[in-house]
Amino acid sequence: MKTEPGVKALNFAAAANGSVLMTSMRGQKIVQGIKATYAGPEGAETAFFVTIGPFFDEHGLRPIVYPLDDIATDLVIDATAQTRLTYDLDPATISMKKAEDGTGAGELLLSGTGQFLAVANFGHAGSADLTYLDLESGALSDLPDMPYCFSLSRWRVETLGPEGDVSAAHEFSLPG
Repeated sequence: MKTEPGVKALNFAAAANGSVLMTSMRGQKIVQGIKATYAGPEGAETAFFVTIGPFFDEHGLRPIVYPLDDIATDLVIDATAQTRLTYDLDPATISMKKAEDGTGAGELLLSGTGQFLAVANFGHAGSADLTYLDLESGALSDLPDMPYCFSLSRWRVETLGPEGDVSAAHEFSLPG
């Protein structure tokens, strides 16, 4: 795995919540994701890995919540400082809505309370439920507390080189 100067390898447990991480998953494919936690009703927190690209075909090429068992190794690369999520406020890709009104996995929701990525959570039952990832805190929740939000159907993850230039980019678009 090639890393830029200043990027460090560490144990998943040592990574900060909300960190952008690179690791290998099934078939040794290198994926980028965010360390996230979900607090259950009894208050216990569980750590997860939420992909932000590249995505796997079997889940419809969209962001997914993965338990740590799906990560091939506990060693991850912290690429937080070299990664940024960007989006265009193109009228064709933005709308105003309530979070609970027909949100799809991969949709980026912006409100006064933060930025949330709607992700598919396959859980133990096998059916995909939506979970919302707070991109600032790395917390997963069932539904963000926001009356209305801007919904973006297109965004991208950019990897920055040592000079701050974009060395790689992955764009995501919801099907039209």
